[in-house]
Amino acid sequence: MVGPSQSATHRVDISDAATAATRLSALYGEVRVSVEGPFQWRAAITALGHVTVVQGSVSAPVVLDVRAGSYVIHLSRGGVAVVAAGGASVPVAAGQSGALASPGRRLRWASSSAFQGLTVRIAPAYLRSQLAALTGEEPRSDPEIALALAGGGAPAGVIERFCRSSPASLSMLAASRTRAWRTACKRPSCARCSSPSPTTTATC
Repeated sequence: MVGPSQSATHRVDISDAATAATRLSALYGEVRVSVEGPFQWRAAITALGHVTVVQGSVSAPVVLDVRAGSYVIHLSRGGVAVVAAGGASVPVAAGQSGALASPGRRLRWASSSAFQGLTVRIAPAYLRSQLAALTGEEPRSDPEIALALAGGGAPAGVIERFCRSSPASLSMLAASRTRAWRTACKRPSCARCSSPSPTTTATC
């Protein structure tokens, strides 16, 4: 595994469901993993400040029961999954449709076969700050976003093309953002800029 001090992208290769649940929970919130038979989760995880991009694959059918801790966009690079929440369900299929999870929402993610996915995790505080910049008033709580995301066009198409960038390209982008923060920040001790792979919510 490549440590964050060397690169903003690190890789995981896990064949134990309990270990996968721990790593997935660190990324997405509370996650329980249910599998039958041999299981393999491989992923490249790239931290870009308040946004994290995960390009991953599972080798067999998987069911994830999730209580989301962040905003998460779910897209497919290959295979089909179904995300269900609040009595509604949406397919996650490459170039066709995706799903959006909101903080606190309980959902079930299930694939019926091997699956290659793209996810984008967005920190709730960051999204609230962007909404405040647009509207002039910060939401008092995390807005809940509709579950379904149409694929193939904006905005899903833009997100998908961005996520399809190679981990190396994303890592270079993360490194350039880190250099920019350190150049612009004049504070002698900045929690964000002092980290090799900044992921805090400190504001320079």
